[in-house]
Amino acid sequence: MIYTKPHIRLTTSSPSVPYNSQPQTPAYRVMLSELSPFLGDALSQCLTADGIETTTHSGSLDAEIQLASSGCRIIAILDPVHDRHATFERAKQLTELEIPYAFLTQDIKPAWLSWAIQLGATGWITLDGNVEEIGSIISQLLTGRIKQFWSTKARLMLDLSNGKPQLTEDYVASKLTALQLEVFLHLAEGKTVKKVAEEMGLTVKAVDSHKYRIMQRLMLHDRVYLSRLAIREGWIDA
Repeated sequence: MIYTKPHIRLTTSSPSVPYNSQPQTPAYRVMLSELSPFLGDALSQCLTADGIETTTHSGSLDAEIQLASSGCRIIAILDPVHDRHATFERAKQLTELEIPYAFLTQDIKPAWLSWAIQLGATGWITLDGNVEEIGSIISQLLTGRIKQFWSTKARLMLDLSNGKPQLTEDYVASKLTALQLEVFLHLAEGKTVKKVAEEMGLTVKAVDSHKYRIMQRLMLHDRVYLSRLAIREGWIDA
């Protein structure tokens, strides 16, 4: 008798596509944007060791959008030191896309912290500890074990008593109204009162009045000190 091996048909939920060939989207991903190569590589190794994939990306937000739409939980890590305008514009776009992000720097300027809070960042991490500690903080923010993280340097500038962080009264953003702050920034850039009035759609008299109140509230004697203060707090570049 000749033994014939019976034909066995294996079926899957998607018979036309073998299971092993289907792309597997990672559950978590950290987007390391605009970080120095050394720091980015060190963090990538640290997070990968914990099973979290990383991507170094500094171009468009296509990768973030694609990952988020696929169900992957992501967080972007930003550094505004080299180009604060581009970084905070990216943060604004991430906020609109409801993609969480945090900042990672050596030092903090009050203006940067103010912008981060306004835009809805999940926190500000500083390079005070070792890479493993920083990686752990990022991992906890990503997985939802903590909702926000503000470093010791950040907390020294913040009032956290009302639940939502805000700068203490020691800094410009807490002493001026939103309109006054806008006038302050224009004046700090060296613009004339007339030019500020034109750009903001206000009368020269109104801008002059705001300027007077600003100088009073900040206890400044002339615009040279105003510009120096704006540079020191990070509102404008030197």
